[in-house]
Amino acid sequence: MIRNTTGYLSFFLLFFCVLPTLQPKQSVAAEQVDLKAWLSSGEELSLQRDSFSVYEKVYIIVRFQDLAYGKYTINSDWLNPEGQLEQHNTHSFYLKKQSDYTYYAWLTLLKNGPMKSILTGSDINRKFQGNWQVQLFLNGRKIDSLAFTMH
Repeated sequence: MIRNTTGYLSFFLLFFCVLPTLQPKQSVAAEQVDLKAWLSSGEELSLQRDSFSVYEKVYIIVRFQDLAYGKYTINSDWLNPEGQLEQHNTHSFYLKKQSDYTYYAWLTLLKNGPMKSILTGSDINRKFQGNWQVQLFLNGRKIDSLAFTMH
């Protein structure tokens, strides 16, 4: 007695060989992300810095390389010298294909500049002086942390 195994073979090839290649790839795990992150001021974003005046806008720039296609959410948490969250930025984006992506976020502490301190006599900038940290998260997973000083 000869059995017809063609049906089984077709099912096997379809289920184990063809269908897995048709499934969309999942986003890359955060620890597998190729990135470069740095801090800068508004003067020249390509220049890396780690020390800023409390009156400057502090930028974080993150360049992802060959990021897999998919939906992403990046968060940056700015922690003051006491370790408390001072500011939170969030940005969502979708890549239709594997590509590079650049993310920008910034921290502005004193919008009115040094003149307000001079006119009011307040020394509000002292609470912002010290060692800061910005933590980066991609899809909820920590991917980097950068330290800087405010003076």
